[in-house]
Amino acid sequence: MYNYFMAIGTIEEMRTSTYSFILAVYRPFKNMDGSRTKDYIKVCYLDFLKEMVEERLYEGLKIGVKGRIESDSQNINFVAEKIMFMD
Repeated sequence: MYNYFMAIGTIEEMRTSTYSFILAVYRPFKNMDGSRTKDYIKVCYLDFLKEMVEERLYEGLKIGVKGRIESDSQNINFVAEKIMFMD
């Protein structure tokens, strides 16, 4: 079994003090009123990505994230292992 997550979305909020950012991802279907809903996913990144994230990422940038899911008894974390620029 694979532990793999991939998402494409827009950075809504940067949280460099906690090595994370909020990624807004549209759902693949429309609501009853014809609009699309966004999900807001907290994505953590590892230390080797810290310099690149702080220098090149900003709010409103469209990116792709590949990584894994980590969980404990209370939290689920999405951990980025690779970040791709989509713009």
